[in-house]
Amino acid sequence: MTYFLDFDRTLFDVEAFIQKIIVRPQLATYPEYQALKEGRRPDRAAAFATLLSDGRLSFRPGELSPFFYPDVVDFINTHSSVIVTHGFLVWQKAKVESAFNGVSPIPVLYTEHEHKGPVLARILTNYQKPYVFVDDNLEELDSVATHLSDVSIYEMRRDGAEGSGRYPVICSLTELP
Repeated sequence: MTYFLDFDRTLFDVEAFIQKIIVRPQLATYPEYQALKEGRRPDRAAAFATLLSDGRLSFRPGELSPFFYPDVVDFINTHSSVIVTHGFLVWQKAKVESAFNGVSPIPVLYTEHEHKGPVLARILTNYQKPYVFVDDNLEELDSVATHLSDVSIYEMRRDGAEGSGRYPVICSLTELP
């Protein structure tokens, strides 16, 4: 069995991370600060990507590990898993590499701005069946459902919100088969 796991809001508490990182004093001096502080997800991610790309922001190895949800490290250590993450490459890569420093190595698929369904369709046969996909983003869940009929899909709701009603909802990785 192979688990394909989203990173943000499935493995990694982005909201807690943002609250901690946004108070770094040097960030307030940058023009991108308002987008970081008040921006919606795409604007905020673009601002972080800009700061990372030009070297004004970086993360130490392991610095972001505390932002894993409590069930993540044990799950990763005991299940065959692949991270599938969407967004600005420099932003996603910086978070994943810092967070996973010192944790068991795990394959990572960076889809950048391509939806996860087509990306997984191209590589799925490289992994062991059965397949399970977990994400909090309905658009990505639908993308996988559209492109892959042999994948069990779960909607992650770490925030306690109701699910879409289209997929089984879980609040923890421990609820997976």
